[in-house]
Amino acid sequence: MVAPVDIQGQRPIAQIDRLLPTAPIGDAREEANARLTQLTIGQRLQGTVASLLDDGSFIVKLADTAVRTNLPSGSKVGDQLQMTLVGTEPRATFLLDGESAAAPATFSPTARLIDSILHNSTATTLLGKTPLVNSGAAPPAQLATALQTALGHSGLFYESHVQQWANGQRPLADLLREPQNINARIPDTTAVTSTDVALRPDAALNPDTARIVNLQLNTIDQPRLQWQGEVWPGQQMEWEVSEQPQQQSAEREEPERSWQSVVRFDLPTLGKISATITLVGDHVQMQVRTADPASAETLREHGTRLADAIDAAGAKLDVLNVRPEDDVA
Repeated sequence: MVAPVDIQGQRPIAQIDRLLPTAPIGDAREEANARLTQLTIGQRLQGTVASLLDDGSFIVKLADTAVRTNLPSGSKVGDQLQMTLVGTEPRATFLLDGESAAAPATFSPTARLIDSILHNSTATTLLGKTPLVNSGAAPPAQLATALQTALGHSGLFYESHVQQWANGQRPLADLLREPQNINARIPDTTAVTSTDVALRPDAALNPDTARIVNLQLNTIDQPRLQWQGEVWPGQQMEWEVSEQPQQQSAEREEPERSWQSVVRFDLPTLGKISATITLVGDHVQMQVRTADPASAETLREHGTRLADAIDAAGAKLDVLNVRPEDDVA
């Protein structure tokens, strides 16, 4: 327990008259506080509980100074305390030695479940089980929708989706498509009620659900999420999305949200390509790396078409940087 203390001045037993003129000596509390501030942070002291006050606090005799502080339940007059000074501003603050061992730490069932999941699952990436679109010739809008669906129905945001459903903002059919409910094997989707929607206690023991929980915890910790799978049949893609620190703009009162998306391909013609896309408001910056110098030149030649496509989507391409690198991660 960290206990801030109030300095108590010494009080005379009876009033006395001055026999000779005296100079003011200052407030007793200030003098006592000055003595405590001369101590070294981390210094251990022994205190004695001197009295119990009406408000439940105690007077403790410490370093020739009377201080008022709150003590743990069960403390009584006469107790000897081992105290460590941990701060002096704005007033002296002490830590009672050994208090942390007074009661054993206990964890709730949910905390024990999370600990078990973290130790028994090492999932860090969402794995796509089916191609996002049917072919590489799919329209960009269709591909964008497929990417959004891959994340939205991944189970990573399941709890927030349950809240939206409870508030009437999301249809039940959306929840039933997420892994938590698929893993729970709800038998009759034509007559589902609120009690049938998986809220975790039993379903969390399912290995697939445990893997998703691990991914959720990793996403909160990083914070970023990764997806890996086929963007169309036979074409693998790695995708990483993260929110960047918000940037304050002179023209805006509120800082703009900034997102970064990284995609990696090994394409049949262009070879290995890595693209980092940063989106701040409606402004886009792209850094593209290729394993083949000829591929970099080809992409530069088509840079205008990319800028036009981004402009048509309602954004603006501020930066497009394409260059070859020996090692495209």
